[in-house]
Amino acid sequence: MSNYAFVSECHDLHVTYDARSANPTAVLHGVNVSASPGELVAVVGPSGSGKSTLLHALAGFVQASQGAVRLLGRDITRASQAQVSAVHRSGVGFVFQSYNLIPSLPVLENVLLPARFAGKRVDKNRAAHLLERFGLGRQMAQRTGSLSGGQQQRAAIARVVYDQPSVVFADEPTGALDTTNGRLVLDALKDLTSDGVTVVMVTHDLQAAARADRAIVLRDGVVSQILERPSADALFAETAEHIDA
Repeated sequence: MSNYAFVSECHDLHVTYDARSANPTAVLHGVNVSASPGELVAVVGPSGSGKSTLLHALAGFVQASQGAVRLLGRDITRASQAQVSAVHRSGVGFVFQSYNLIPSLPVLENVLLPARFAGKRVDKNRAAHLLERFGLGRQMAQRTGSLSGGQQQRAAIARVVYDQPSVVFADEPTGALDTTNGRLVLDALKDLTSDGVTVVMVTHDLQAAARADRAIVLRDGVVSQILERPSADALFAETAEHIDA
C-alpha cells in the first residue's frame, strides 16, 4: 500500500504558456484535484478546456506557473527534469494514443524492452503472465506490427504494468480504437486499480469516463464539477451544458 493519502495532487494550479511573451496563453486557473491509491479518475471536458495540460502537469511534463503539484508524495512543482525523471522511475507509468512499441519485435520483447534498456534482470514468465492477463497470450511471439490497434494498446499497458507502477497517466488511451477494442483497453486499465494502482485518464469518450470512480469536468481551465461514480448520462448532461453555455 502507498504511504501517502494521494498518489497525485495539485493545489491552486495555474499553467500559462509563453508567460513572458506579449501574448501569454493561460490554460489552467486555480485547479485543485487529487487521486487516491487504487482509484480510476477520468478528466473530461470540451476541446480546449485544459484536460491534457492538467494531465501533463500532474505527471510533471508541464511545470506549474503558480500553485503546487505533488506526485508519489513528492513536491515536483519546481523540480528539474532529472528530479521528475527520478520520481517517474520510482513508480509512474504512461499510456498514450501512440503506443511507442517497436513493430519488428515480438510482443513479449516489447514488454521487456524498458527493463533491458535499464539494465534490469528480465522476467519472461512475469511478462508472459501479464500478456495472458490482458488477452494477448496467443500473440506474445508475434511481431508487434501485426497486431490490431487495440491489441497494441493492451501490449503497451502490459509493458507499463511490468514495471509495477503506483500510478498510470493515460492520455486518450482509447481515442484511436473502435468500440470493442476500446472496451478491452478500459477493462485492462480498470483491472489495474484492483491491484492498488491509481489511473488518471483524460478522455473525450463519456462511456469510458463512466467507468471511473470519479470524473473531473473541466471548463475553460477550471474544475466545474467533480462527479462520484458518474453515469454516462450525467456526464453528457454536464458536458453538453458546458458546451452550450
